[in-house]
Amino acid sequence: MATLDFSELNGSPPGEAFEALVRLIGERLGLNVQWSGRGADGGRDLYFLETQSGTLGIRAVKWLVNCKDKSESNSAVLEKDLGSILDKLQQHKCDGFLLATSTTASTALKEKLDKLDIANGGSIQTKVWDRFELTKLLLSEQFSDLLVQFFPQSHWQGSHLTQIKLPLHIKRLINLRPPISRLPPSHAKLAQLVLRLP
Repeated sequence: MATLDFSELNGSPPGEAFEALVRLIGERLGLNVQWSGRGADGGRDLYFLETQSGTLGIRAVKWLVNCKDKSESNSAVLEKDLGSILDKLQQHKCDGFLLATSTTASTALKEKLDKLDIANGGSIQTKVWDRFELTKLLLSEQFSDLLVQFFPQSHWQGSHLTQIKLPLHIKRLINLRPPISRLPPSHAKLAQLVLRLP
């Protein structure tokens, strides 16, 4: 499966655009999103508050969201990149841990997160949004405006466009007014490529 080019999100300070994208995805999914100011380490704390309902009741879950943008190096997120997950959850009074990354989790980290998960006998809920999960989300109709906002150039280039089947709503989103000749070069190229799609 082709994925979006998350290196387009690189900016200053590093990782901030990626974190903003994750925050907006959380809001769009109906989660209550909260965050702190920038800490001494340069990072922020991001939280998703979710209401989970089951047959016998409703439970509020506070997720600590850890955003790791490693698109520049294209390296996997390692255990050492996160430190003690359980200590962080206790410090922030959270019930769940969400790793959002522009690459992927290393095998050892994924195994650790799986062991910590309630579904496998652990004490917390864990989830990973890697580049594949994020690409899948962003290519859905619900997130088409975020796709255009955060990836205005790189994913529309020919190599990605031929690998990703654009949903009809994305094709409709690309309105060809003004005429192609009056569009910026990157948009004109995109418009020409979209016109050739089936």
